[in-house]
Amino acid sequence: TGRYPGLYSGHALKEALAAAGIKRPEQTELAKCWLWIAQYGPAPLIPRVWDRWTLWQYTDGAAGPQPHSVDGIGRCDRDQFNGTADELRVFWKASA
Repeated sequence: TGRYPGLYSGHALKEALAAAGIKRPEQTELAKCWLWIAQYGPAPLIPRVWDRWTLWQYTDGAAGPQPHSVDGIGRCDRDQFNGTADELRVFWKASA
């Protein structure tokens, strides 16, 4: 497709990059990937590799900001897209 994939990671991403010996991750191919970050605080903290997150998993259904559940499903992982509904449609279509 000519597109870089997304990178999904949790709060330990910075430590994982350091453990892999990646000293300047902003100068690697990783910087070309969109970021899906899982952090259950009030706002995601992202490594300097990225200037923004694309998707933020803000809860696992127990920890993190509300809401934690979906009607008819119950508690579950919940995510937020960093953009408008129209931008999300374009993003999903291009990423499919």
